[in-house]
Amino acid sequence: MPSSPRFPVDHEPAVDVRPALGRFDDFAAVVGTQRPGARGCWCMAYRDSRVATEDRPEHMRAECATEPGPGVLVYVDDVVAGWCSIAPRSRYRRLLGSRTIPVLDERDAWAAVCFVVRAGYRKHGLMHVLLAGAVDHAATCGAEVVEGYPWSSTEAGST
Repeated sequence: MPSSPRFPVDHEPAVDVRPALGRFDDFAAVVGTQRPGARGCWCMAYRDSRVATEDRPEHMRAECATEPGPGVLVYVDDVVAGWCSIAPRSRYRRLLGSRTIPVLDERDAWAAVCFVVRAGYRKHGLMHVLLAGAVDHAATCGAEVVEGYPWSSTEAGST
């Protein structure tokens, strides 16, 4: 059985962030399930949680094929290591009409709502790289405003 990919410790790796546009297989490697038929979010909680679990991979395949794409992926030595969902707020059904996350002005802000870093790559600062790459991607696509909704497990009483 092949080993899971890991962050290299024997050299300084090349790290870069790329749009998920046209990269569904890499997106699925990070966010998808490991066995057929398994239930999973597929980063649909904010997009449209009404999409049936079995239909989510194809829904996200279509998102990855449509400008501007559903987010960005971080690569370490050309191996996909993480994901950030960033898109115009209007593409996230759960944010439309939210009582807890109000619209602040008429601009269609871009929203970063999900981050995933693969297990073998955690604790190497990739979240910072993903966020910077997500903001750059949004700006390249014309975003005037980028929103995020930080949450602390400590504040929620978890450890």
